Amino acid sequence: MNDDTTIALPEGRSLAITPQDRALRITDPDGLVELEIELRPTGPVVRVSAAALQIATEGELSVDCERFELRAREGVRVSTDGDLRASVTGDLDLRATGHAHYEGKAVRVRATRGEVQLEAHDDVRVEGEQILLNS
Repeated sequence: MNDDTTIALPEGRSLAITPQDRALRITDPDGLVELEIELRPTGPVVRVSAAALQIATEGELSVDCERFELRAREGVRVSTDGDLRASVTGDLDLRATGHAHYEGKAVRVRATRGEVQLEAHDDVRVEGEQILLNS
């Protein structure tokens, strides 16, 4: 016996509820899944395939997970009208195959234990009004 329920939606989409798979799916006219909620023994799994995904909230947006991965084909931009703080318990590794730029009203680099290393394939330049060592 098939307990699947399918409802036609506008623009040729359909909503299917499949108790056997324990899933709810919205598909496009070609049958490609745009939204799926699958109920697994470990908890629900939500998949979204869309032209765009927008999240808006007047309050806080919080994500809590074991691992967070973000990949963008053309770029990533983070913008805030306030401060940006990152806290890492392990190592922090930032790499760019192109140029890396850090700019601010003042910039401070401090090693609380161990040394600070500057390495360059070519020259190392330090420019400033005054170069103060051990002051």
